[in-house]
Amino acid sequence: MRKLLLLSVLLPMWVHGQQTKFIVKQNPLEYNIERYYALKSDTNVKHGQYKMLNFFGGEPIRTGYYKMNRKDSVWKEFTTFGEVYLQAEGKYKNDKKAGVWTFYLKKNEVEQKYDYSLKKMVYFKPDGQKYRTINGADTSKPMPVERQPLFIGGIMSFKSYVIAHLTYPDEALKKGIQGNVTIAFVIDRNGHMTKVWVKKGVHKLLNDAALKTIKQLPDTWVPALVKGKPVAAVYEHEIPFILQ
Repeated sequence: MRKLLLLSVLLPMWVHGQQTKFIVKQNPLEYNIERYYALKSDTNVKHGQYKMLNFFGGEPIRTGYYKMNRKDSVWKEFTTFGEVYLQAEGKYKNDKKAGVWTFYLKKNEVEQKYDYSLKKMVYFKPDGQKYRTINGADTSKPMPVERQPLFIGGIMSFKSYVIAHLTYPDEALKKGIQGNVTIAFVIDRNGHMTKVWVKKGVHKLLNDAALKTIKQLPDTWVPALVKGKPVAAVYEHEIPFILQ
């Protein structure tokens, strides 16, 4: 028992005293550069300040800290849509998001605040749109809701994921097929995405690519609210396929 107690006291001291080295890792295929500290004894173990930068312009993409290869303390994420600005900030604890995270729509414009510890949306910016709600086999006409279906992380996070995972079909490129595909899906009262379909299509090649991308989205939603109660609602998103 004394040996175990001594080890529990000395181990944190030993870890804290580990020597680190500064590493720069270029990832041209992923369009980023990583700058971080890692253990000298094992450079695969990140330990200390971390930065991911845009490969071409050097703008920040993600910054934070690692503690023995686990995300820890305050992290910040930045948008890469044109002008660079803070998109999200919050804390990690033992490699998991903890406490309240703030997500921004534009510069200094808060879109969401989500408490990962309580698993609760504590603030959201209403989008003012109307949604079709579902009650059993009945679907309403578009109507105002107290809270729209919310993708945890905000619309910029949603769009970033779509762009990162969307692939323009080679055959469509060769044939010059382009246009906007509107995908619809249901966010049920428990916050799960179901029943994904093409509401407005262009061509099967593009329709299938858009469907595949939406179906891969993380199932991290907060359901719509009507009269204080969660309801199933239809969410729509337009995906552009544009030839340059």
